Amino acid sequence: MPDREASRVTGHGFVVASRRVWEDHERVGFMYHEPAGEGDSGVAVPGGDESPGYLADPGNLVVCGIQSVLRLDPAVGSYVDAPVGTAFTPGG
Repeated sequence: MPDREASRVTGHGFVVASRRVWEDHERVGFMYHEPAGEGDSGVAVPGGDESPGYLADPGNLVVCGIQSVLRLDPAVGSYVDAPVGTAFTPGG
């Protein structure tokens, strides 16, 4: 995937981030694309080391705009256009 500047990534709708990424400003350690609904990018960005139980609890997830996540971790911009079903470790 080519690198993209965060300011150039637009029109991708919202993403689901773990509270560790959103509130604790942990770097995105893993991201994946699921099928997207209306206004949804299909992108999920957990920190990468949360337990399945943590991620299964909706209280540990935040729906936010892609630009908000890019401000926290610009590396995500290189992966937002990946096909559904792909997963990445940003920077890895």
